[in-house]
Amino acid sequence: MSKECLYLFPYKMSSSGIVSDGAMQTLPQYCINQCNSKTCRDFYLRLNGKFGRYKCPYGFTVCVEEIAGIPIIFVGMDVVGISDKKQVQKRTTAKDYIPRLNKEQYEKRLSMMKKMAVSLNDFYSQVQGTLLAADDYQSKIETLDNTFHELRKLNGRLKASVEWLTMLLDNSGYQQDAMLSKASKDIFAASQLISIRLSTYDLILNPNSALNYAKSPLAIYKKFDKVARLLDYQAQESGTTIKITGNSYCTYECSDMVELLPFLLLDNAIKYTMWGHDTYLSFQETGNKLTVTVKSFSIRPVAHELNSLLERGVRSRNVNSDKVGQGLGLYLARYICDSNNISINLSLGKRIEVDNKGIKYSDFIVTLQFEGIIH
Repeated sequence: MSKECLYLFPYKMSSSGIVSDGAMQTLPQYCINQCNSKTCRDFYLRLNGKFGRYKCPYGFTVCVEEIAGIPIIFVGMDVVGISDKKQVQKRTTAKDYIPRLNKEQYEKRLSMMKKMAVSLNDFYSQVQGTLLAADDYQSKIETLDNTFHELRKLNGRLKASVEWLTMLLDNSGYQQDAMLSKASKDIFAASQLISIRLSTYDLILNPNSALNYAKSPLAIYKKFDKVARLLDYQAQESGTTIKITGNSYCTYECSDMVELLPFLLLDNAIKYTMWGHDTYLSFQETGNKLTVTVKSFSIRPVAHELNSLLERGVRSRNVNSDKVGQGLGLYLARYICDSNNISINLSLGKRIEVDNKGIKYSDFIVTLQFEGIIH
């Protein structure tokens, strides 16, 4: 909900935009709860390009007006002859303030708002621009959310089909099916990585939503081992091999977003590693603590940059321009760790090598500590 009260009544700048409270009336709680429902979205989409006064599916008055050349949608109102009085009364509480207006009273207030827009032109234009920008941003976020939803559905179908194909090929017993079986497993691995990347983008777009994830026991070793296998092809392309030492049969109470940690850390290690050097993933249990270490021979940051690499958008100045990235991998890893009481620490090895471009490489070590593991 926006805090800008540019108009008297609750309003939207577009059919898919956010709702702002009005100076005289705030949005009813019922509308706040329903504004993202399919019923509401479909209703407002039908108002695209239209002007007039309407009754929404829940009985409230909705008016599409033109003020200073811009269409404004007033919502959640109660106007005699348009609203359904019984539905409005049923869906409002004592905390809601929804004045019941006749059409003449509404027209008077509408005229007042139009005059205000003209008399306060500079202020109006400035606030209007801010609101339009926010509305456009919200619209883009909703578009991305819908796109991710559809991609997940399609990827789910892809994974199900490939799993079925892999099972048939593995059970066929024919030698000539070996190459087909490998190909199907490679496709399955790619589909799994698509799922992980989509979840990562979700976390970037809306990190606060992750705080609401329910916590449950997660097998940390299995999650890292699975991602290491999925990234095997990517590792080979970067001239490295992921080698795993140690083991762990414990679980850790955490949210589902911890499943992204192995991908973020191993993908980061593979991306910046020096060709021909192995990447190491190690596990060590001590009492009720599990230590997981990811070590790669990667581009060496300047010493004073090390801790700042955990901040959003920060990349070492030593990173080549051809290394695509936004400085989000380690930032998201730290965010996930902080949200789940996991310690994360960065350190560098002493041995240094320089490539033919003069770029320094050394051991880059990420250490995670899970306190309170469940045996």
